[in-house]
Amino acid sequence: MEYLFANTKKEEAVSVLEKALGELLQDLFDHRMRERDKSFDDLVAIDVAEILSRNPPTNADIFIGFMKAPLEGAIKISIKKIGRLLHEIGGIDLMREIQERVCNIPLKCYGHEKTGSDYGRQASVVTHAWDGLGGEWWA
Repeated sequence: MEYLFANTKKEEAVSVLEKALGELLQDLFDHRMRERDKSFDDLVAIDVAEILSRNPPTNADIFIGFMKAPLEGAIKISIKKIGRLLHEIGGIDLMREIQERVCNIPLKCYGHEKTGSDYGRQASVVTHAWDGLGGEWWA
């Protein structure tokens, strides 16, 4: 991590990562809203029973999921990378602090401010992406 933030103060690095996490969560939500609005015929059928019959999911399952939803997969990989960087900067406590702050910011829906909290939806994405980081069970 030294090479990435060599000329950056810790607070600045954390601020950049926090902002990026919030933007990625908004992008993921926007993507899911667009996908939800597609007709059912436009969606790729997934054999959920076959995938669930294998425990845990294999790399092939992850790859297939990534192929079917590349944007969502790329966003989740980026969220995981942010978690790794936050852990390197300040450990689990910093990760939890950033998750709390970012996930308490309401998402926008079709570009408009929403009322109410999206904490659960956002926290679920983050905890699943960060599961195992720092030796912690997140999801």
